[in-house]
Amino acid sequence: MNKQQYKEAQQLAQRLQNRFRDVCDDKDHPVSRSFEQRLQSLEDNLQMTKNPRSIEHDVTQLEDDFDQLDNLEVMDHTDANFFTGQMRQLKTTLRKFDNY
Repeated sequence: MNKQQYKEAQQLAQRLQNRFRDVCDDKDHPVSRSFEQRLQSLEDNLQMTKNPRSIEHDVTQLEDDFDQLDNLEVMDHTDANFFTGQMRQLKTTLRKFDNY
């Protein structure tokens, strides 16, 4: 297990969480709160160096949910597409972990 890989992925998760807060239109909407909690959980799991395959499962769920997000109260489609792409990149990164 390479702690540097986890650290870099955790930093990405933090940046994504901050970006989500910046672009989220209605932070009190239940969907927004759910995404924010799940992004925090992603960061926590990376910090705890959990198995990258289990983290990948969570990332896949987030990817699918961002891809299907059609609630303009939460964010517009351009921002949702950005997060979908970031989740795909994160999955690729996780697959390169030494302990994958």
